[in-house]
Amino acid sequence: MVSLLIYFKEIFSKLSNAYFIMKNTNKLYSNEFSQHQHLNLKDVQDVEPELIEQYVSQTDLFHDEKLLINSLMSVLNKEKGEGEKTYDFETRIFSEIKDILGLSQHF
Repeated sequence: MVSLLIYFKEIFSKLSNAYFIMKNTNKLYSNEFSQHQHLNLKDVQDVEPELIEQYVSQTDLFHDEKLLINSLMSVLNKEKGEGEKTYDFETRIFSEIKDILGLSQHF
């Protein structure tokens, strides 16, 4: 595997007159994400918990990251209720996310 830095901002700035620029990053790899390719899992349902566990063990951004991640995933996994308007659904989801992140008093 070849290690190469790609400066997308610089490339896009040189193509500022272009009407459309398409960026395909399908086969790009990074050292951070390549280590997750070798998960020994028997069930697809185990992928998310295993990745969360690996991520939490590598970082220390929040007090209880695992709980935070699981709470956010739970909220973002909710579906719109029957007869619920899109605006009401989005407002409910945003409100729950703000509560989880402790931002409800700020917004």
